[in-house]
Amino acid sequence: NCIRVDGDNTLVAFAPKDSNTYRNAQHQVGRGISQKFTFSKIFNDKVGQKQFFDEAVLGTVKEFISGQNCLVFTYGVTNSGKTYTIQGVQRDVGILPRSLEVIFNSIRDSQWDGCMLKPHMFCEVVRLPSGQEDEEKKMKNALLKQAELE
Repeated sequence: NCIRVDGDNTLVAFAPKDSNTYRNAQHQVGRGISQKFTFSKIFNDKVGQKQFFDEAVLGTVKEFISGQNCLVFTYGVTNSGKTYTIQGVQRDVGILPRSLEVIFNSIRDSQWDGCMLKPHMFCEVVRLPSGQEDEEKKMKNALLKQAELE
């Protein structure tokens, strides 16, 4: 086994016995064949999307709402679960939909209900005719309804 988790914050990685690192370490005095890594929190493979969001991301989203610049990103090899963690699936959404829900719920009373202005191209805004405004409002409401979390 190449990895051992020690508690909630520490991971120890061991060089595999057939690796060059392991073979080279055998010939060098004082050189270890393990590396210790410390994290703010290590989650096991049983953690759910909600628990992961609540423990790893919610605090950052709240800081963002209070005016702090924040960044959440994923990093890892192909097929390690980055997209699943960010997006999730319809019945168990990931951190992006959960973050948007927290943000929009926090500004719910400050949102403007109208849809007469719409972003256009890069830095432009266009004013919509009243008929198109109604269509935009229907599309907005349908989209927001789809995104509601249970």
